[in-house]
Amino acid sequence: MLLRWLLALMMAVALPVYAQERAAQTVVHVLDYVAGDYAGAVEAGRVKSADEYREMVEFTTQVVEQLKALPASAQSPALSAQAAGLQQLVANKADAAEVAQAAGKLRWATIGAYKLAITPERTPDLKRATVLYAENCAACHGAQGRGDGPGARGMEPKPADFHDAQRMARRDAYSLYNTITLGVSGTAMKGYAQLSDDERWGLAFHVASLAGARRAPLAYAKATLNETLAAYRQGENARAQQLAVAAYLEGFELVEPALDAVDHDLRTTIEADMLRVRTLMREGASADALEAHVTRTSAELDAAEQKLGGTSLSPTAAATSAFIILLREGLEAILLLAAIVAFLVKAGRRDALRYIHAGWIAALALGIVTWFVARFIVSVSGASREMTEGVTALVSAGILLYVGWWLHDKSHARAWRQFIDQRLAGALSRGTVGALASLSFLAVYREVFETVLFYEALWVQAGDAAHGALFAGLAAGGAVLAVTAWLIFRYGVRLPIGLFFGVSAAFLALLAVVFAGQGVKALQEAGAIAVTAIDFPRISALGVFPTVQSLAAQACVVLVVLAVFARGKLGGGGTRP
Repeated sequence: MLLRWLLALMMAVALPVYAQERAAQTVVHVLDYVAGDYAGAVEAGRVKSADEYREMVEFTTQVVEQLKALPASAQSPALSAQAAGLQQLVANKADAAEVAQAAGKLRWATIGAYKLAITPERTPDLKRATVLYAENCAACHGAQGRGDGPGARGMEPKPADFHDAQRMARRDAYSLYNTITLGVSGTAMKGYAQLSDDERWGLAFHVASLAGARRAPLAYAKATLNETLAAYRQGENARAQQLAVAAYLEGFELVEPALDAVDHDLRTTIEADMLRVRTLMREGASADALEAHVTRTSAELDAAEQKLGGTSLSPTAAATSAFIILLREGLEAILLLAAIVAFLVKAGRRDALRYIHAGWIAALALGIVTWFVARFIVSVSGASREMTEGVTALVSAGILLYVGWWLHDKSHARAWRQFIDQRLAGALSRGTVGALASLSFLAVYREVFETVLFYEALWVQAGDAAHGALFAGLAAGGAVLAVTAWLIFRYGVRLPIGLFFGVSAAFLALLAVVFAGQGVKALQEAGAIAVTAIDFPRISALGVFPTVQSLAAQACVVLVVLAVFARGKLGGGGTRP
C-alpha cells in the first residue's frame, strides 16, 4: 500500500513537469519549421505556395496559444510578445530572413525559459543508431538518407532528403531530435517516443552524419555551445563550464585532423575561440558578451563545415590528413628514441638497448589494446583522452629534465672520463637506465594513444573511396619518420663526445619545455586546469600556447634548465674525478 502511494505521489509530481517540458519542446519544434520552411511559402512579399503559407499561419497561431498554456514564469510576457510579433510578421508576408531571425530568437528564449536540454546527457552511440536507422527509417528515407526508400512511393509530401544541403543547414541536432521524438503533423513522419532518449539522440546525430561525415561532431559542438550560453544565462556556471569542455572534446576535436589538412588557420582559430568561451565565463563576462563570442565561434564552425563539405574526404585530403597526423604525433617520439639509442651506442652500452626497445614495444602493444577497447568495448571520452595525454606529457617532461641534467653533467671531458671509468667498473646506473626505458614507453604511448583515436575518426570521415589514399598517407608518414630517425642515429653518433652530450642535453631540455606546454594544454582541454587566455604568439610545434597556465609551466621548466646549466658552468663541468 505504501509503495503504491509513493508511486502515485511520484507520478503526480513528475507528470506535470514532463508535460511542461514536452509542451515547451513542441513550441521549439514548431518554431524550427517556421524558421526553415517559411521561405518556401513566401517570396518578396508574395505567397509562393498557398498550402505552405496556410501552414505557416497555423504554426504561428499554435505557438501563441501553446505559450499561453504553459505555466507562467518571469519570462512569459516577453515570450508572448515575441510570439505575437512573429505571428504578425507572417501575417504581413515579411521577408524570409526576418521571419527566420524572429523564430530563432523566440526558439532560444523558450529553451532558456524552460531549461530544455538541447544536447544529450552522454555521447551518442552511433553504432546503435545505424541499426535503429535501418530498422525504423530506411524504408522511407532510403539506406543513404536520400528520401528514396521503397515506402516513399506515393507519399505526399515526400520523405526528407538528408543530403539536401540547403535543408540540412537549417536543421541542428536538437531540431532533428525533436522531429524524431514528436513527428511531423500532417505527414507520414510519426514520433518515436517509444525509443529511449539516448536512442533518439543517436538517430539525430546519425541523420546529421548522412549529409557529411563531419556534420555530426560539428553539429554537436554548435548545439553544446548554445546550451553553454543558456546555462550561463541561468546562473549555472559549473554546468556551463562542463558543457563548454564537452563542446570541444566530444565535438570539434573529432574533426580537427581533417580540418587541419584543409585550413590550418581556421582550425587554430576555432580551437582558441572555444577555449576563450571558458575564459570569458570564468572572468564573469556578461551574458551578452558571451553570446557575441559564441555567435562568432558558431559562424567559424559553419565555415569549417563548408570547408569539409561533401559526403566524405577526398582521396587527397585523406592522404594528407593521414600523413600530417602520423608525422605530427610521431616526430617527437621518434626523435627522442633515436637520441636515446644514439646515446647508448655512443657510450658503448648496446646491452642496455633492450630496455629501450622493451619500452617502446610495450607502448605500441598497449596502444593496440587501447584502440581495440575504444573500437569494440567502450567509448573513450575526449576528457579521458586529454587527461591521459596531459599526465603522460608532464611526467615525460620531468623525466626529460632528469636525463637532460645527467647528460649535461657528462658533457665535459673530465666528467666523461670519470663516467667511462665508472662504466668499465660497473655500468650505467639503474636509475638512469630505468628513466630512459620509462621515457621510451611514455613518449611512444602518448603519441600512439592519440594517433589511434585520430585515425579511428579519420577512417570514418574518409569513406570507402578514400581508404586506399589514407593508407598511402600513413605509409608516407612512416617513411619520413624512419628516414629522420636513421639520419639522427647515423650522424649523431659521429659527433665528438662533448658536443654529442651537449646537443643531446639541449634537445631533451627543449622537448621538456614542449611537453610541459602540451601537457598543460591537454589538461586545460579536459577541464582539469583553468584557462586564462592572453595575447601571445601561438607556436604549436614548440608547445607554446597563449594561456597563462601553459606559459607559466614552460617558464618553470626553462628556469630549471638554466639553473642546471649555471650549476654546470660554476661547477667547472660536472662531477670532478
